[in-house]
Order: sequence, then C-alpha cells, then structure tokens
Amino acid sequence: ALGKIREEAGNTAQALANYQRSLELDNRQEYVASRVAALQGGASALGPSVELGTRIAERSTEPTR
Repeated sequence: ALGKIREEAGNTAQALANYQRSLELDNRQEYVASRVAALQGGASALGPSVELGTRIAERSTEPTR
C-alpha cells in the first residue's frame, strides 16, 4: 500500500524501494511484481526486470501456448 501511495504521489524511487521490500517479504504478489517491472522499465539495465518476469512466469499456473 505504501508503494502505491508513493507512486501516486510521484515519488517513484521510494515507491520502487517499497515494492521491492514487499516482494522480499512475499514474492507471490503479482501486482507488486508488475509495478516493480513497470517502474524499472525506465532503468538502463533490464536484468532485474527480466529476472522478475521470469519469476512471475515460473509461478504461473496456466499452461504455455
């Protein structure tokens, strides 16, 4: 919730830090993972975003097509 509030207030750096901490505590939060990926999209290094996307895909219960 704090990450969302900070993101809506325009403080993306703190929002990202809050979202990342939340994922450290519980990495099954797909919404939080998607916000981290979106906020990191503007970063020059894609590594963390790719890693996060891979983790989300691995947790998916739907079969791949």
